[in-house]
Amino acid sequence: MNEDRTLTQKGIYATEINEANSLILSHLYASNTLQNLNQQELLIVLSTMMQVEEKEPTSRNSLNLNSNLNYVFDEGEKFCKQIETAEYEEQISYAPYILNYEYVTILQELFNGASVGTVCESFEIMEGNLNRFLLKLLNIVDELKNVATLNSDVRILELLENVRAYDFYKIAIPESLYMHI
Repeated sequence: MNEDRTLTQKGIYATEINEANSLILSHLYASNTLQNLNQQELLIVLSTMMQVEEKEPTSRNSLNLNSNLNYVFDEGEKFCKQIETAEYEEQISYAPYILNYEYVTILQELFNGASVGTVCESFEIMEGNLNRFLLKLLNIVDELKNVATLNSDVRILELLENVRAYDFYKIAIPESLYMHI
């Protein structure tokens, strides 16, 4: 917020984000950190914005990441520390801010053409949980589209175009019964 209690541009972006961590994602967007990513890299970054559900978080060091992703994650982790420090100093209810690397390898496997069944077996996850993850990722994509639309950001809008075209989304997006009548 500004001193006069109006929202900054980053604050306006954060109001459009509900499924992901709104502070971190709006910061990464506003700082143009996402601009040099391709579509798959952007989806991987968006997957790290989901709440951590596993007991032991996945270590970033265990992942096979390129320099683009490492740059974005460095910026994201640095911002997480800034938020934590500010909350601690202001004695606001402190909660650790982290990026969730749980789904990165799963997405990389899907992008490399692994079947849904193979991914579920390899990562010991149920197809329903994979489906839930993919649907949530689509919701985050839609929220980032809203932010990009507010900012007339054609580059990000183009990156997020046709995300549903990946084969693995066929399990997450059921066909309408009306299409078969």
